[in-house]
Amino acid sequence: MFAMNVGNAIAPPPSLAQIQPRSIELQRRTDDTYDTFLRRAEAVARAAVQRQFDSNPLSTTATTTIYGKNNGFIAPLLRLHVTRRDWVNLPDPQQWATYFPMTKQLLGFDPEADAPPSP
Repeated sequence: MFAMNVGNAIAPPPSLAQIQPRSIELQRRTDDTYDTFLRRAEAVARAAVQRQFDSNPLSTTATTTIYGKNNGFIAPLLRLHVTRRDWVNLPDPQQWATYFPMTKQLLGFDPEADAPPSP
C-alpha cells in the first residue's frame, strides 16, 4: 500500500491533466470596426483551443485569452474556457467565451463608427 501512495505522489493519474492557459495578442487592422475585430478574435480563439486539444489528448480543459492591440494600448477582448466534452458537442467560441465590455473604450474604438447610420 505504501508503494501505491508514493507512486501517486510522483505521477498523478491521467484524469488530472493540467490546463495550460494561452494568451494571444491580436493587432487591430486599419479597416477593423470593433465588431470585425471581435469576430477575428473569436476565430483566433477557436483555432487556439482546437490546437490545445489536438496537441494534448489528455487535456480535459482549454483556456485562451485574446488581447487586442490598438495604437499602443492592449486590453483583453475575450477569454475562452471550455471542457473537451463541451467543445466536441459545440465548438462555438461565442458559447464559451467571456467578453470584456470595457475593451472597446480602452482600445479607443470610436463608438460612432459602429453605430448604424441614422435615417
